[in-house]
Amino acid sequence: MKRLAFALGLALAPAVASAETWMVVEGAGKVKGSWTVAVAGQSINGAATMKNENGMAIAYKIAGNVQNDGYVIQRIQPTDGVACTYVGKAAGPKTINGTAKCGRDSVQWSATKVN
Repeated sequence: MKRLAFALGLALAPAVASAETWMVVEGAGKVKGSWTVAVAGQSINGAATMKNENGMAIAYKIAGNVQNDGYVIQRIQPTDGVACTYVGKAAGPKTINGTAKCGRDSVQWSATKVN
């Protein structure tokens, strides 16, 4: 009985977040930086430190989800005022490729998990 209760407790325990660093590139490669990401089950949360095409620093929070190797992530509270939605698919165990939609513009987006 104790084993059953223990097993049930493990099964119902909330997913533990794992911290990851993603190296992110947008567009033609002039916008790049890193995302520090916590993945808990299907939820993704974190913070980004990027540089735009002019070399200016941009910071923002990220939130989204992953499901069946598909990612949908929102840029939240960006210091440059530009909100974006990132949609991508896993292209291997450490790479995500997709599109970043920022206002009316859409550009290619990729992330490489470094840990």
